[in-house]
Amino acid sequence: MKVVLFLLADRSYYRDPLVAPGEIFCGPDVQNPDGVRTIRIPGGQPRYQDLAAQYPVLRDPDLVVVKADATRRNFIRGIRELNCRTLLLLGDTHHLERPI
Repeated sequence: MKVVLFLLADRSYYRDPLVAPGEIFCGPDVQNPDGVRTIRIPGGQPRYQDLAAQYPVLRDPDLVVVKADATRRNFIRGIRELNCRTLLLLGDTHHLERPI
């Protein structure tokens, strides 16, 4: 099962694996990206298809997990166009200047 995670904080803050062996961890806070299992992405609203064009390892996932919060640094666009299961985790949605 190919799992792609878009989470906040560095990979070291999470257990390994979080969902499945071989998962791909992506996020704006990744400290030591290797471009294969850990990928630093731009914060904000990057489009999944653009990320997959840059990092082929992201192509054809079985599951995409996105954690979003009121910082709005991890809103991945284009997920609806993927042919896979998706999971959205929301947290701290009521904080900051523009709550979700």
